[in-house]
Amino acid sequence: MAKPYINFVHPEDRKLTQSKLSEIYAGQIVSGFENRYLCKDGRFKWFLWNAVPLLEQKMAFMTARDISDRKLVEEEIMRAMESMEAASNAKKRISRQHEPTNCARR
Repeated sequence: MAKPYINFVHPEDRKLTQSKLSEIYAGQIVSGFENRYLCKDGRFKWFLWNAVPLLEQKMAFMTARDISDRKLVEEEIMRAMESMEAASNAKKRISRQHEPTNCARR
């Protein structure tokens, strides 16, 4: 409570987090918003947020779900896809190098 919440948001996510909070203050429902928060151990965890403004009460009902494991799996899938693409490109380059040339004989 001694520090503003924004100090716990990952630096790369702060601008978007503040933008989403402004949307909530303006009365908009926010759903599916993802950002990272700093934990006590110094690591960041990913959260998926949904928020419904309650303007008459000057508050919002917000829920967050830890999606850190999902994000790790997504990262692994992306790395695997990049590796497969690199291997495919290498195979194409090798195939082109070994193709017979179509030189006309005289």
